[in-house]
Amino acid sequence: MILKRAALESCLSKCVSSGRSSLPRALLLYGPNEGCSRYYEQRVVRALAGGDGKGERARGGYSEDVVRLPLEALTKESKRGGKKLRDVLGSSSLFGGVRIVVVEAHGSERFDARAVFGDGLEALSKGESFLVVRAGAIRKDSALCKLFEAGGATFACYEERGSDLVPMLRGLLDEGGVSADATMLDALGEALCRDRMAAEREMEKVVLYYGEGGRVDSAVWDLLGDWREARIGEVLYAAFDARSSECLRGLEGLRVAQVAGIALVRSVMRHIECLLRLDERSGGDGARLRGEIARWRPFVMFAYRDRLSAQVVRWGRDRGRRRLLRLLGEGLDCELRMKGVSGGGLQWVLAERYVLSVSWASRRGL
Repeated sequence: MILKRAALESCLSKCVSSGRSSLPRALLLYGPNEGCSRYYEQRVVRALAGGDGKGERARGGYSEDVVRLPLEALTKESKRGGKKLRDVLGSSSLFGGVRIVVVEAHGSERFDARAVFGDGLEALSKGESFLVVRAGAIRKDSALCKLFEAGGATFACYEERGSDLVPMLRGLLDEGGVSADATMLDALGEALCRDRMAAEREMEKVVLYYGEGGRVDSAVWDLLGDWREARIGEVLYAAFDARSSECLRGLEGLRVAQVAGIALVRSVMRHIECLLRLDERSGGDGARLRGEIARWRPFVMFAYRDRLSAQVVRWGRDRGRRRLLRLLGEGLDCELRMKGVSGGGLQWVLAERYVLSVSWASRRGL
């Protein structure tokens, strides 16, 4: 069975009123959107363990009924027909409740899906257990997907639009007694749609800030400052990596979140300065470059280190350095022009053009 979002949401809602029988005994969450898959994993587990199916944590906790297994522990058993998974699913909870088995099948390791999960899926019909598997960006016609379509259900977690998040955001605000008009909800959805799990955490902060009876206003963008800085970083790396479509999507999200154009331009110039200094300090030596990046302040997040290293190498040749210096000068000119215009809209247009000029220069090659 292939579940769409509406069908999965319906199953979660029915789980509260009609019992666990509304949810499939085996569910595969797959796709490149890890935030979405983590979010629905938690929703399913909470609903099975006595939560409200909308994301509210189960009262009293549910850790005693949840068994988490790494894929490596099962692939070692694959030659024996996935005996470990079958035994775990076939046993009852120590506390008499439902047993929920969660498996993370991420990574590039190849395995025989039927050998690992086949016997376990058959064992579900004999007990009270549930199986939730989170996989990465696998093909929808892969052996793992076909196995769960036949013996359970699958749900694809692809890139989401802002409208996909609006129901969740509205539900979180309603639970906290906080109101927001439709325009603001649409803007929040567009701004937070890259990661559903992160969006849930950000909205929890919003609810605490405004309190019961409050109404979301423009101050919410200052409240989401940490998220805003992370999104600016995504745009910067996309621009210097010549990922034009990713850069455009990121710019649209920053525009919706009302990020000041001057802040974006200055962030680009700081990134250029970072590339120039790292190239100078490393002297073209790869090992020394990695060490300099590890010591760089502000701290470079681990996920960005390889990309930053590749950018230093790419832009570090004489021609690349000259182009970086020219882009730095263009940034100073852009900032000067922005100070001479009134209105955030005009300033944003200038900032957006500057960022796209960086992406264009990177795409042309150095």
